[in-house]
Amino acid sequence: MSIIITIKNKQGWIYVTIENHKRKHSADVASHKIGLMTVKTLVERNGGSVDIEQNVTRFSIQISLPQTESPEFGKDV
Repeated sequence: MSIIITIKNKQGWIYVTIENHKRKHSADVASHKIGLMTVKTLVERNGGSVDIEQNVTRFSIQISLPQTESPEFGKDV
């Protein structure tokens, strides 16, 4: 099963979407969603948002961030 990653740049925003199929026996895996809460907090602190959708067979997360210019981007440090 493939993980699908989509990146879009639209009207000054960057959208990253990650989609995956859920395991058939995911109920056996203990999770407190700490990783997702951490991602949401970090993205929101940087002016973005997180949208999570899931059903019985699929999980999808979309991260939206405002596009910014970084003076160090692409430079060797």
